Amino acid sequence: MLATLGVALAASAVIALGVMCWMALSGPGKVGVVLVWLFAPTALAVAGSQAWQALAAAEGRLAELSRMRILQAASVTALQLAFAWLWPTASALAAAQVVGLALALIAAAVWLPLGVRSRAEARSLRYDAIAFLQRHRRFPLFSLPADAINALTAQLPLLVIGSRFGAEAAGQLALAMRVLGAPVALLGGSVLDVFKRESAAAWRDHGHCVGVFARTFKGLTAGALLVATLLGFCAPWLFESVFGGAWRTSGTIALWLLPLFALRFVASPLSYLFYVAGKQHVDLVWQAFLLAVVAATLYRPPQFDTTLQVYSLGYCTMYLIYLALSYRYSRGGLR
Repeated sequence: MLATLGVALAASAVIALGVMCWMALSGPGKVGVVLVWLFAPTALAVAGSQAWQALAAAEGRLAELSRMRILQAASVTALQLAFAWLWPTASALAAAQVVGLALALIAAAVWLPLGVRSRAEARSLRYDAIAFLQRHRRFPLFSLPADAINALTAQLPLLVIGSRFGAEAAGQLALAMRVLGAPVALLGGSVLDVFKRESAAAWRDHGHCVGVFARTFKGLTAGALLVATLLGFCAPWLFESVFGGAWRTSGTIALWLLPLFALRFVASPLSYLFYVAGKQHVDLVWQAFLLAVVAATLYRPPQFDTTLQVYSLGYCTMYLIYLALSYRYSRGGLR
């Protein structure tokens, strides 16, 4: 784990320093000197927190994992509110985030210590890090660009809808996506933590994890169908009641996007099988095709409603392919 943490922090430091240099050369006045200097500490704190949370999930320390996440969210939010009240500036908010992340990282180190027991272990850490990079070279080669494409794909709808149909349409879409994405982020993330550990253990012991896949797929599908059924009957009314009459259109958009987010709720945790089975290159190809499909569906249809409906249909088709591939890889060497 020390090798993993060291590699994660080193990679984050290199990327963060590169971004800092670019921001500084482009003109600190455009961003702010304080924000430029806070970028690297923030990136390192985030990388460290994610590494510790991944360790807690891998070892089944779900209680510690929950405490880490709750403390991180609470400390960052509380400090940002306090800093914003005392110094209402962007730099104060950024500083509060760094302090909150640092507090959460210290707590994670206390709850899940990673002590070096001997000098020999300390000396071997460098060789462990090199071996770790060689063993998992597919991650920087394939997963890093795949995640970058995924991030671009996630932001593309708001950018394209805003440019084609105006800021009001983009705002309606943003609210619908935020509400529908909440269950995926909260419940899907919790399921993923358990699925990571169980699928990796089953793969290591049996060479496949089809049983874990089937059990997780059934649970996720049942939850997705329940939420989709409830929202399908009352989404426009719910949005109007909670957010006001001006946001009723967001409820209609939510109906169009409901199949997409239901499939995302199921597919996102199960997609971890691409890592377990060593199929990161396939994931990269899928992400590239997804970006092409999303771009085509957002730019081609002339009307706003048709655009989002075709976008949802195209995304759903890609998710069905994703699930089929995940199931295939869960079988491992089975015939």
